[in-house]
Amino acid sequence: MRCVRIGIRLAQLVMVSASLFPVWLQAESVVWKVSKDQDYLYLAGTVAMLPEREFALPTAIETAYNKSNRLILAVQQLQSPDAQNTLALLQVLHYSQGQQLLPQLTAATRQQLQQHLLEVGVDLQQLNDYKPAMVMVQLLAIEKQRLQLSGFAVAEHVAAQARKEGRMIEHLESFEQQLQWLATLGQGHEEAFIRATLLQAERFAKDYHRQLDAWRSADLQQLTPVLQWLQQVDPITYQIVFCSRQQQWVDQIEAFFGNGYRELVLLDVLHLAGEQGVLTQLQARGYQLEPIIESY
Repeated sequence: MRCVRIGIRLAQLVMVSASLFPVWLQAESVVWKVSKDQDYLYLAGTVAMLPEREFALPTAIETAYNKSNRLILAVQQLQSPDAQNTLALLQVLHYSQGQQLLPQLTAATRQQLQQHLLEVGVDLQQLNDYKPAMVMVQLLAIEKQRLQLSGFAVAEHVAAQARKEGRMIEHLESFEQQLQWLATLGQGHEEAFIRATLLQAERFAKDYHRQLDAWRSADLQQLTPVLQWLQQVDPITYQIVFCSRQQQWVDQIEAFFGNGYRELVLLDVLHLAGEQGVLTQLQARGYQLEPIIESY
């Protein structure tokens, strides 16, 4: 009798442990059915940019799209990045009168940054009147150009199909909200932020291919080293870009339940993985996560 009781208690402990273990570590998928009670939605991981030669959607994303009737994107997409939007970006990232970036950086960091920018013909002085985030935008644009990442964004491709079909499209962040959090990056810790951005630029190709491989192989565990490194090299920015935004997104995703729609939510695959990732947060809030596993 005692052995039976011990066996029951052990089984209960195993069940509890399994429910607490991050589900994204247990299954290889980038598409998930998120449910509570009788309601559910779909959550899919994407990559921001694919070379044209690499473009092919997982069939699991197509399946979730066909079973949904409302598309949710992480950020508001600008179908035509016109002069007005570009001006808004420049204005929000421009320092107010009297402030400058370069005096807040060490000589060594300024020199390293100048060398990086000169490779594409950009003078460091051109960025002196802008906030640190403008440097990040410039450096990442340079690295994307090196990798010839001028192809397709997965979310944009799916959104184009939804617009063609007249499907409802919503977003978790507006363009204005993106500008607001972007403008805060590096403020008050400019030196550390720029040095971290330079490090990210140096390993951009490596991290991009790791992210692409993780998405292609549906193995989110591959992203753990990337997330850990980002958190270590610049914890303040990590808190803004990942932790704070992901918590807000989960709050919004929860609000979709009971609204009568069947959503497909598209998020960059980096936001799904990790201890603070959207999947872990949803599981912690009591939602059931079922991987949609299909071939490419």
